[in-house]
Amino acid sequence: TAYYMNQMLESVVDYGTGTAAQLSGMPSAGKSGTTDNKYDRWFVGYTPYYTAAVWVGYEYDERINAPSNTAVKMWDKVMAPIHEGLPSAKFPKPNGLVSFSYCLDSGLLPSDACGQDVRGSRVSSGKLFRDDVPTAYCTYHNEDSTITICVDSPVLNASGEQTGQYHLGTDTCPEVSLRDQTYVDYIREPIGNAKAADDKYLYVNNKDLQPCLVHDGLLPGDPEAPWLPVLPGDIIDPSIPPIDPSLPPINPDEIPLKPGEYPPDFVIPEASDPTDTNTVDDSDDPHADMTDEERFNWFAGRS
Repeated sequence: TAYYMNQMLESVVDYGTGTAAQLSGMPSAGKSGTTDNKYDRWFVGYTPYYTAAVWVGYEYDERINAPSNTAVKMWDKVMAPIHEGLPSAKFPKPNGLVSFSYCLDSGLLPSDACGQDVRGSRVSSGKLFRDDVPTAYCTYHNEDSTITICVDSPVLNASGEQTGQYHLGTDTCPEVSLRDQTYVDYIREPIGNAKAADDKYLYVNNKDLQPCLVHDGLLPGDPEAPWLPVLPGDIIDPSIPPIDPSLPPINPDEIPLKPGEYPPDFVIPEASDPTDTNTVDDSDDPHADMTDEERFNWFAGRS
């Protein structure tokens, strides 16, 4: 138990809230603390030689406005000179430890799916006493929580920034853009308004994402893509420029026709049969040499 506790407290200094307590050439461990109202800041730390505890606060309750834990910095200022010149030492390590791999999310033995997590491999390694090594395999990463996503179609937030999530891959996505990524199959019990930073990596929050928006050819306004809201400035048709949201709505009947386009109710007349003796003589028609399309465009231009 003492070894496990020491490992955890070393990680506080190595990677967590106590990094300011790192000493040159000497291992250290400890735990920081802050009361909810920010009236008190604590750090209790130790090395193979000495232990020290620091409290920072006021005589009467007053909020400590500091960007970091001042108790950790004060601990370092006291302990660093005390350890100068001392031979480097290590915390004791007991016999009987074995190395093993485990999943960072479940703490159990890793499955292949743990290496396909959307954040990257969640497989890590550590040392435990043999009797403490888990025997069951991770259940948080599994086949049911594996989703095929398209890396070309990231999910954006309201500010247009990538969220770390991706839309689902489809049959029209190129194979090189598809990835099988596993999410954490775990339903977290809500506590008040608290929200964990890794909520976006839970399977329950990704299983109903919309299909890829890049390779399906669908645009905002398409009835087959109701999940794509039509927003001011969206390009509904790639052949026309975005609509200025400050302008009044455009009447579709007033949009000019482009060459080769016809009104919905226009019927192109069939070509005349030269063998038909009842064909009208159009030799005097100045537009006789025009094609039906050219003739229509000419008349449309005059109107």
